[in-house]
Amino acid sequence: MSNYRNNAIFAGVMFLLAMASSLVGGTLIQDVIGKPDFMGGLLEHRMVIIAGVSLELLNALAAVGIAAAFWPPLKRKSPAMTAGYLGLRVIEAAVCATAAFIPVVLIMLAGNGDEVSLADMLCIVRDTITTYAVPLFFGIGALVFYVMLYRSDLLPKYISVWGFIAAIGIMAVMLVPVAAVTPVFGLPIIVNEIYLGVYLIVKGFRKGAAE
Repeated sequence: MSNYRNNAIFAGVMFLLAMASSLVGGTLIQDVIGKPDFMGGLLEHRMVIIAGVSLELLNALAAVGIAAAFWPPLKRKSPAMTAGYLGLRVIEAAVCATAAFIPVVLIMLAGNGDEVSLADMLCIVRDTITTYAVPLFFGIGALVFYVMLYRSDLLPKYISVWGFIAAIGIMAVMLVPVAAVTPVFGLPIIVNEIYLGVYLIVKGFRKGAAE
């Protein structure tokens, strides 16, 4: 099995891991801190928070893992863009990690009634990061990635076109941050990256394109 085949499998696993961990992790955390007066019961649900934080950190690592897996085959044709893509995913991972650590700080503040205002402020910061910063860096990174993927012929072009359009949808979430509308914009990239992950694991890169 070639190194590029190993890269394709690793990238596929990272895509699936990133999608699952981000969706589940964010849901676990939000189910706790999204409730009114959540600080009163935060310690009781701290294990849920810790599980959610762990998953969100796993998502951050997977984001960098995807870029690292695609580095060898993509840098041959687009070295500058590949380096830029890696940088964007590192920044995205750092932003995701920052948002993930905020619930840990909230657990440390739990039980101290004087810190409720600080807890509320931290929740606002986390909401701002997850609503604007994460979609921004993820979206820009995805646009760069799918342009490189289209040019490289590593995968069928329909996957690249689909991903590019879906990435634009993710960035549109920043302009319309409404809970009822977010799934409409987010679903295409969710399905795309699940499909891409499975495709990479099963079929890998096109023969010849990665050589």
